[in-house]
Order: sequence, then structure tokens, then C-alpha cells
Amino acid sequence: MALVGNAAEIYPEIFRRGIVPDIVTDQTSAHDLVYGYVPAGMPLAEVRALRQSDPAKLMALSRASIVPHVRAMLDFQKHGAVVFDNGNLIRTQAREAGVENAFDIPIFTEAYLRPLFARAIGPFRWMALSNDPDDIRRIDDLVLERFPDNAIVTNWIRLARENVPFEGLPARIAWLGHGARTELALAVNDMVAAGALSGPIAFSRDHLDAGAMAHPNIMTENLRDGSDAIADWPLLDAMTLSASGADLVTVHSGGGGYAGYMTSAGVTLVADGTAGWPASGCRARSPTTPRSALCATPTPATRTRSTKRRRRASAASTCHRRRWCGVGDRPQIVPLTSR
Repeated sequence: MALVGNAAEIYPEIFRRGIVPDIVTDQTSAHDLVYGYVPAGMPLAEVRALRQSDPAKLMALSRASIVPHVRAMLDFQKHGAVVFDNGNLIRTQAREAGVENAFDIPIFTEAYLRPLFARAIGPFRWMALSNDPDDIRRIDDLVLERFPDNAIVTNWIRLARENVPFEGLPARIAWLGHGARTELALAVNDMVAAGALSGPIAFSRDHLDAGAMAHPNIMTENLRDGSDAIADWPLLDAMTLSASGADLVTVHSGGGGYAGYMTSAGVTLVADGTAGWPASGCRARSPTTPRSALCATPTPATRTRSTKRRRRASAASTCHRRRWCGVGDRPQIVPLTSR
């Protein structure tokens, strides 16, 4: 059931009527007080006019409207509702407007995602560069075959393939752990090599992944060592990915609800069927293990054009390029809450 209205008016009214929802959050673009939030009681036409004539006044009105909005969320929380911030800076706006306890509302990452990230489980994404939807459907079947005991992932794949339409390149995402990502990507690469898929598959992740993002009010809020505002690990992640020869590495800073606060690293690896880097060729590295010994070196018979190009790179890049297994299949995981 959906209700059309302004949350700054609806939330307080629902609470006034004695209704306490089970779960409460907020999806307004509260980080942008000009274009992302409509003050209570204002017609949209008037808001549009103020965006051009007096944006400072509109920002002040929006921030004032956020006060009852967030106070109602706090009231729901006090009366037993599960309330969380969805990462849009509404708590920050409320605190700046005088709601001193706005941060009593937890951020969703700390409340729900961090325990998964501490186990290296996160959003793993794959895209069909062939633009063939059947490639994604075949990988759906592979996921169901390879991970039958993962009830969450298998249930999601079944629901997604029936109810989530493709937009742009056919793609899918699922929350998989380190070893599972390795297994899936290597199997997909074998499918590309065997001609079972129409073309290469690009593997990526959401920027909100384990070790990929730092934001003191979202990803890294309330870390046990107090390092909430230190943005080191996305940069280290990006440098490691670059040294490992990933096909695309990006560093993002800001954007949307993260503007001015966030640093994250993105990565894309392309499974093009290249031979010579099986899972058995990847081994955990000890302090005395040279980088060049981490992966099996392709034999001359299996070297492709991309493999020959890799030979011109450094030994580290040659070893790591397009490797899906990171540092072995059993990484040492340091929980985000105890860096």
C-alpha cells in the first residue's frame, strides 16, 4: 500500500494517530535541499520557482521541514519501530537544524551490512557485453546449480529473473562472498571460452562493498577504533586493483547523498575466455612467496593476444591480470568494526 504525501507532514500525523509501523526509513534526496526535498505545505510550482529565484530561502525551508520529519522518525523509534537512515544525509540536515539526537537513528550499513562485509560478502555484479539477455539467464542457471545451499541467493535469482526487467546491458547482481565470487567468475570464463555464452561477461560490484568505500556517516560510521573519517582503504583497494591488472579501476569522490564525504573504489574485470589462469593456479601468498609465483603462467599453446600483451607488463601485473581469486580462496578477513 502506498500513500502520496509529504513525509514531513505524513510521518507526524501517522504517529499522532497512534500508528507505529514495523519499519521506518526515508528515501528523500535530503542531501540536496534545493532539488531533492520539497518543504511541507509548499506547492511544487512554488518550489520550482524558488529554485530559480531564491535557492537559499528554499534550502532554509527544506531544512526546517526536515526537523518534524526526523523527530517523527525518532518518535516511531522510541515506540518500538525499527528505524534506520538509508544514507541520504537526512540526519545530518536535522542535526544542523537543531535535532541534537538525530544520530540516535542508526545508519543501515552499520545496522545490517557490516556483519556481511566483515565476512567479505557483498554486491557482486555481472553484465552481458553481448547485450544478449539469454547470457544472463544461463548464468542464472549456473548460480542455481553452483550454490543450491545459499537460500538467499537462489531465492533472489528466481525472483529477479521473473520480476526484474533489464535496463541497458542485461545484468544481474547477487550478494556473494569471496570464494563464491571466485567460483562463479571462473565458471563463467569457462563458459565464454567454450562458446556457451554469446560474448564476454564484465564482472563488477556496487561501490558500497566490503573495503571499497569510506564515508563517516554511512559506510564507516561508528568504527571501534574511531577511524570513521579516514578514507584509506578505498585508495589502497584501488592501488591494489591497479597493480593486479584489473581492466578498469575508478576512484569516486562524492555524488548524491555522499557529496563531500565519500571516497570509494570501483573495479571491472572482463571474463573473455582467456585460458591459463585456472583456480588451481592461484595460491595464498606468504611473506616469502614472490608475486610471480602466485599464479600459474599460461603455456605458449594457450597464450592469446591479451596474454601476450600481459607479458609486456611487470611480473606482478602479469601474474595478477584478470585473476578472480584475489589472494587465494581463503582470505584473511579483518572485520570493518575492528580495523
